[in-house]
Amino acid sequence: MTSQIMPSMPCDEKKLLQIMVDEEMGGVSYSCFLGFSDATLLERFKTKNLGLIYETINKSFSGQWVSFTTQLNLLSDS
Repeated sequence: MTSQIMPSMPCDEKKLLQIMVDEEMGGVSYSCFLGFSDATLLERFKTKNLGLIYETINKSFSGQWVSFTTQLNLLSDS
């Protein structure tokens, strides 16, 4: 993720996070945070890039990942 996929993501901010929960089947889960400065850039990313990124992830992690999207609005950064 950090060497091949995340560098190509056209966003203002990107972070790879470990999800802090005990997995029933063991293992570790991760989340990718992408930040966009405005809704237009987010929509452009979703239309032009997201499908290709999913294809790339699936080549390396087929059957080992799920995706869901949650759009957040920053209220405070302090």
